[in-house]
Amino acid sequence: MKAVVFGAGNIGRGFIGQLLYQSGYDIAFIDIDQTLLGLLNERRRYTIRLVERDLTVALSVTGVSGIHAQDDAAARAVAQADVAATAVGVRALPHIAGTLARGIALRDGRPLNIIVCENMRHAGDYLRERVTEQLRDTAPLAATGFVEACIGRMVPAPRPGDDPTVLRAEPYDWLPVDADAIREPAPVLRRMWPISDFDRYVRRKLYIHNMGHALCAWLGQLRGHRSIADAIADPQVADVCRAAMLEAAAALASRYLSFSGDALISHVDDLLHRFGNGALGDPVSRVGRDTERKLGPDDRVTGALTLCREQGVSCPSILTGLAAGLLFESDDPGTLRVRSLVNEEGVAGTLARVAGIRDPEITETVIERISRLRSAVG
Repeated sequence: MKAVVFGAGNIGRGFIGQLLYQSGYDIAFIDIDQTLLGLLNERRRYTIRLVERDLTVALSVTGVSGIHAQDDAAARAVAQADVAATAVGVRALPHIAGTLARGIALRDGRPLNIIVCENMRHAGDYLRERVTEQLRDTAPLAATGFVEACIGRMVPAPRPGDDPTVLRAEPYDWLPVDADAIREPAPVLRRMWPISDFDRYVRRKLYIHNMGHALCAWLGQLRGHRSIADAIADPQVADVCRAAMLEAAAALASRYLSFSGDALISHVDDLLHRFGNGALGDPVSRVGRDTERKLGPDDRVTGALTLCREQGVSCPSILTGLAAGLLFESDDPGTLRVRSLVNEEGVAGTLARVAGIRDPEITETVIERISRLRSAVG
C-alpha cells in the first residue's frame, strides 16, 4: 500500500508517518526542505525515539522517500496513493492545494481519503475549499474525503546539530478523526479513532490541550524557564495552567452533554503530567511562537474565552493566559506583529485586531493582568 504525506516535519514524520508505517504503507513525503528530502531518499528510513522520563524506545520507519513540492512527481504520487495526509501547518494549506487538485484529477474518480492533521477548526472543509478553487471540474471531489484529525502527540523539532532524520516524541499515539468525512473504503490505519460530531472533539483539543500548552509556554517564559517541562514544574505556572484548562473544561461540559465533567478533569491532569515529560526537551520558544494565530478569534485562547462567556463560566485564568500571550517574545513574524501592535496601538487595539475582542470589560481586565505579570517578573 502507498501513502503520501504533505509535510516531512515534526508531525508528518513524528506521528502520522509512524502510524502509516505501522499500518503497512510505503510513504512518500512531500516537502520543500531539499536537505531533508535528500537524506530520506538516500537512507530510505528515519528514526523516532519515543521518550517518557527515563525510558526511550527507538523505532525505525522504513520504506520512505521524499519528493519536492514543486516536482510533477508530487501530483503523480497523490494519484497513486491509497491514502494521503497533510501536516504542513495551517498557513501552508493553500500552497499544497494545486498539487492535491492535480493528483485528484489524475485518479479518474477513484476514492481518496486525505487526513488533515492541522490545529484548526474545520481544517478539512478549509482544505476542500482551497482544492475546489484549483479544479475546473469538481466531480472528482465527490469521492475525496477531507478528513479532519486531532493531533495529540507532542513532537519537538530536532535541536541544532541533531541528525534531522532522528525525532523525539512522546508515546501517545491515538488519532481521532472525523468519521462523517471518511469516504469508503475507509483507510486502514492503526490507532485511528473515527468520531462523529467531530467539532466538539476539535474544540476539546484546542481549548484544553493547545490552550494549556500555549499558556505554559507564555507564562514559563515570563518566569525565566526554557523548557515546557521546567515551566510546568513551577507551581506558579502550573496553577494558572490547570485553572485555565479547568475553566475551558467546565464550558465544554456545559455546551456538550456527551462530555463528562469528571472525564475532562482527568484529561486535564493527564495532559499536565505529559507536559512534564522532560525527556522531550520541548522548548517554550517552539510551543509559544506565532501568537498572532494562537490568539486569533477562533483559536485556542480566544475561542476558549468565548465559549466560557457563552456558557456563563467565569474564566479569570484564561484572561491571565491571554495577557501572557501579549507579552510573549519570539522572532517569528506572527509574534513580532503582535508585539509591534501592542507598542503602537496598545492592548485595546491589539485585542481588537488580533483576537476580535472589543469588550471594554475584558480589555480592562487584560490590561490589569499585564501590569500584574510585569510586576511579578520585574
